[in-house]
Amino acid sequence: MEKVIEIIRTLENENPKWKDYFEDMEIFYSKLNNEIYSDNTKKMIKQLLSAIVDIQKQLIDENKEEEILWEGIQKEVGSERVVNIIEKVNDNIIETYRNTKALRQMEGDVLPLIIKAFEHISINYTPEFLQENEEYGIENQQEFITAVVQLDRIVAVHVSRHYDKQTAQREFLKITGLDKNSGLIYGEMYEKNMERIQNNICIDKLDELNMRIEQLAQELAELSKHFEEQ
Repeated sequence: MEKVIEIIRTLENENPKWKDYFEDMEIFYSKLNNEIYSDNTKKMIKQLLSAIVDIQKQLIDENKEEEILWEGIQKEVGSERVVNIIEKVNDNIIETYRNTKALRQMEGDVLPLIIKAFEHISINYTPEFLQENEEYGIENQQEFITAVVQLDRIVAVHVSRHYDKQTAQREFLKITGLDKNSGLIYGEMYEKNMERIQNNICIDKLDELNMRIEQLAQELAELSKHFEEQ
């Protein structure tokens, strides 16, 4: 928490208007991602977000609540709206980290599970796989299901963004907190199965589109019948 407070106070000293970066949510995201705004304030805001994420991850691993953290940040920042935005910006990262907690706490080797998860996602969907939690050293079945579903989401995001092997591997380690070997296996499985997963995603999208077309056709038929009856 000391590092977070230090960054907030430095921001306040160097740029008293730093909270203006949060005036509009869309502008805030733009300022963080657009190199035009790569000034010192932006760099320090990124450091602040990263420092807060690190504390949140630690609290998750220690099974502790985050309320005290946000109360402390609120006290320093003095703006509930800014704190709420920071919380939202970090939300996706923290949700992923929380959902993969069971993987970090596995008693056994996590590598076979990553391999099996890719097979489940890309080759053969097997519902009974979601009941094999104890086989992989995870006692709670719901935590196991949550972790597998989150792995599915991570892979889908990486494939949809057309990440190369190295980028996917790096992002996987960053958002899950797993060790280097896990990242290496993830990268290998990602590269091996990427084309098949892309095809699966396309097929799923086509199925969704066909269902929507059928629904619209039915609605049009009912609407036409309604006018004919009048």
